[in-house]
Amino acid sequence: MKFNFEGLEKIGEGAEKEAYVHPNDKEKVVARFKEGKENTVESVLQIKGRYYLTKILHLLFPKQIPDIHLAFKGEDTDIVSERKELDESHNKHNKLRMAVKNDPKDDGENYWKFNEEREEKLVWDDRYIDFLTAVSSLGVRTDPSASNFGDDKHGNLVFVDNNFTPWFIFDGQIEKILIQRKS
Repeated sequence: MKFNFEGLEKIGEGAEKEAYVHPNDKEKVVARFKEGKENTVESVLQIKGRYYLTKILHLLFPKQIPDIHLAFKGEDTDIVSERKELDESHNKHNKLRMAVKNDPKDDGENYWKFNEEREEKLVWDDRYIDFLTAVSSLGVRTDPSASNFGDDKHGNLVFVDNNFTPWFIFDGQIEKILIQRKS
């Protein structure tokens, strides 16, 4: 499967990937890894590992982690997952973030102020603390940034950065994430 990203509606962008509305199903999101990031270093096995780890985490946390439908490496590295409609605060955060990335004249002052307000609110949210504690207790790393969280229409705190890596490779060495031995 190959996506023509030029015609797709961009709904978010982070340091690693860009998110678009799926061209054939508005209930799904297509995330494309940026050049120079995972797109150049991930193996087919690592993408497969990401898929299965995300699928398992969705089964464990169905309200917090969107389901994953497809992950593949071809010309691009792409992930297709469930699209969650989130609150206006999350949407505003994404719009401000994309404005900073797309407009060199924007110094980001509005974005950083809003980001700081959201971060301050999140760190006191029991749902945020409980989610990060539960996922961490499984040995899974997450990015706790405010831009990765939002509330759905049912009041659930949803983690939308389905960037769960089953292992990292540093200078040829593999650091396993799921199998961490305790002393």
